[in-house]
Amino acid sequence: MASTSWSARLGRAGYHQLEYFFAQLDFYYFWEKRWFFIAVAVGFFMLNIPTPEGLTREGMIILTMSVMATILFITEPVPLCWGLNRQLLPKA
Repeated sequence: MASTSWSARLGRAGYHQLEYFFAQLDFYYFWEKRWFFIAVAVGFFMLNIPTPEGLTREGMIILTMSVMATILFITEPVPLCWGLNRQLLPKA
């Protein structure tokens, strides 16, 4: 009767947990939210590039926020009309 070591069993258990995680992972969710992740990546990139001459760090932060908001509004992860519709609806 051959018994396996505890480290081999732990390794197999870890592999099975990782396999279960990827089986439950829904890539459709990430595909639906791709523009959000792209906007975050663009914002991260913009905050890490050197600040152009004549632009302060605070100005670069405002520029980054504006670019990210524009990406999110144009691609509609954040709908622009949602707030307007809520204000224009009559109170019941």
